Amino acid sequence: MAAVPLLLDGQVLGILYIADRHARAFAPEEVALLVSLGTHAALALENARLFEETRTALEALEIKTAETQEAIAVHEQLIALVARGGGLDDVAQMLAAILHAGVVVLDHQYETACLAVDPAGNNVGAKLGQARNRSQLLRALGESQSIGRSVSVTFQGIPPSIAMTIISATQILGALVVWRQAPLSDHEIRTLERGAIVCGIVLLSLDRAAKGLEQDAAELFIGLRNRNPEASVALTRQMEQWGMDPRQPVIMLLVDIADRMASHVLRVIKGACPTRRFIGGELEARLLLLCPPADAPLVATAAQKAVEQRTGSRINILQSAEFMPSTEFRDTFAKAGRCLDLVRVLARQGAICTQDELTVYAVMFAERSREELDAYIRHTIGALLEQDRKRNTNLTETMSCYLDSGYNTGMAARTLGIHENTLRQRLDSVERLLGNWRTAGRSFEVQTALKLHMLRLGLATK
Repeated sequence: MAAVPLLLDGQVLGILYIADRHARAFAPEEVALLVSLGTHAALALENARLFEETRTALEALEIKTAETQEAIAVHEQLIALVARGGGLDDVAQMLAAILHAGVVVLDHQYETACLAVDPAGNNVGAKLGQARNRSQLLRALGESQSIGRSVSVTFQGIPPSIAMTIISATQILGALVVWRQAPLSDHEIRTLERGAIVCGIVLLSLDRAAKGLEQDAAELFIGLRNRNPEASVALTRQMEQWGMDPRQPVIMLLVDIADRMASHVLRVIKGACPTRRFIGGELEARLLLLCPPADAPLVATAAQKAVEQRTGSRINILQSAEFMPSTEFRDTFAKAGRCLDLVRVLARQGAICTQDELTVYAVMFAERSREELDAYIRHTIGALLEQDRKRNTNLTETMSCYLDSGYNTGMAARTLGIHENTLRQRLDSVERLLGNWRTAGRSFEVQTALKLHMLRLGLATK
């Protein structure tokens, strides 16, 4: 037997050996031939290896090229969609279809702007607002912002997700979150990131348009409040722009935004009322909406529901009486502001009320504190409240109904669903507790305290 190494550049690639059936010595020329064959075999092996590496690299390059071309095609589809007038919902829907995943786009405060697809019914929009998931979301988006790429994130109750911050040169515009059970491939992640860029274009466009409209409305409201002559022209233009008749009266909805950003709350409300007509903007740290009378109750209800869903907070909304904005805006805004101040004193949050039911009391109590209002009620009708609390006698409601009925015992008894004799017995109990309340001054104080107490109870439960 004879053997030689397969050498190439000093590296052993293998061994070539020959054997005979009988023991013998190989001649030098046979050994030389074997060495030559080994050299050729080593070159053949190396060429085969290099060819396989080249083929594998070429296949990988073709795959990468195809993926890149696919990502570019997707990007072009998204851009074309936006160019045709497609909105944020359309972009999100297209991304969801391409990635076979759920997609949610968040606004600049990382609240849900649109939810495209929720394949497994995960209710992701609500779950992202939960404290633990919110913390994870903010951490992931902070990391995404620092590296400029998407990052993986784990949420409670949501399939594996990838999040990416959407930023412009000067501001955070929002974020994109995608989730599905199967992991995303590299080219799908690139598609997601290109989709985030397109979402950024739409968000930036929407932001600029919204800011322009908000600024126009704010300037209009300031002009109407200050009774500038040119404000009437701007009012007519904006009302016609929003499909409102400038010759008809409107209703003012005054929204108590507390420490929330007026622009953010306004955009939430607009998203909840896409088919309703109103002009919205900020004036004196309050959000103000001018609506046609038919739309005002629907806008108020939808606005409160949407803000609560998006922020977890219940807002107070004051609905004015009908008025002509060109001539009565200033007085209406002042009266509505006093009423809204009273609502804040009467109820912590979540009230939708009308100016008519509060105007008289707002004049007297709008600038009082809640403690002062409580003290007035306790001092005036505290004995009734205590009796009702201890013995469940319902004297407070009886007295309120009696006064609202114009001292008519028959009407009050029918309203309460009790016999007139029962009503008279309750009124006797009231007189024993409050003394002679029927004098003009005392009657007014009692009726005012009762009305404030009943308003407070009604507002608190809305």
